[in-house]
Amino acid sequence: MCYVTNSFWAGYSAATKLPYGFYTGYNAGYIGGTKVSLAASMQYNFSTNGFYQVNVALAKGKIFYEKTNLTDYIVYNYQKRRINITKANNKFENHRLMYGLQLKNNFKVGGGIDYLRKEDNASAVYLSASKGFTKTNINTGISVSLFGGQTNYKIDLSKSIYFNSRFFAKGLSLGVIYEDFMRYRDVYFNIALLL
Repeated sequence: MCYVTNSFWAGYSAATKLPYGFYTGYNAGYIGGTKVSLAASMQYNFSTNGFYQVNVALAKGKIFYEKTNLTDYIVYNYQKRRINITKANNKFENHRLMYGLQLKNNFKVGGGIDYLRKEDNASAVYLSASKGFTKTNINTGISVSLFGGQTNYKIDLSKSIYFNSRFFAKGLSLGVIYEDFMRYRDVYFNIALLL
């Protein structure tokens, strides 16, 4: 018998400057009898005046460590956007690659590189930290890209609400993200069903 231990979510994403969009993702622990620890997600936001941002992430967990108080993971993140920034090119493309560790008490820390493609390409040190609280089902996180003369950062907070087994959905996820990218500041809101 082939089975997939997974979690899937899909929902609406909005931002103060990009009010329309969607958010979806998939986690796979096992495929058949094979442990895979894979994840993928996509967020797309847009406005009626031609501005947009798309964010895709692919992750693989439990690469070298699989202990109760220590696991590791690698994440590739691709982000493309056309945003309204004065005195700058309004099209940007980011490629991020990060290696991280999940320590005890759901604390994650990682580091890597952020490559920004624009008129003059740039590379940055990328740092990330997050903490999950199991009793309240709340996750918090911060990530920072340290370019030469510019610091971009993102702060996120999410809450999961789980339903009992009589519902077709497992639960609901609510999230808010504040981002400062090249001094372009926006707040994103996500609401998704956990299926």
